[in-house]
Amino acid sequence: MLNIIFGRENSPDFVLDTRIYFRRNKKPEWFEDEFVKRFLKEIDNSTVLFEEALKDYRGRGISTGMISTGCKTLCDIYYHGSDTIFYGSGMGDNCIPFFNGNCHAQ
Repeated sequence: MLNIIFGRENSPDFVLDTRIYFRRNKKPEWFEDEFVKRFLKEIDNSTVLFEEALKDYRGRGISTGMISTGCKTLCDIYYHGSDTIFYGSGMGDNCIPFFNGNCHAQ
């Protein structure tokens, strides 16, 4: 179940900067998951070539550090959402359709 919290939450399990959390916790195997490949394609128009090697909408090679904050936050929620609360202000409206039960969010 997805919970939405209004206001600031002061808790050790609350992540304000999802970009830093993503950079510190990501694993190459995350990007082999079909759900992750799907939201990267639909939100950023990026294609996973293998592990952390991606191709952007112009056909250029990019790293996972170059994906949008919304995709980074979705990855964080997908892999750690049952234990952690993530600040979702960096997520656009295009991320909402991916909260359909696939994420392990509380």
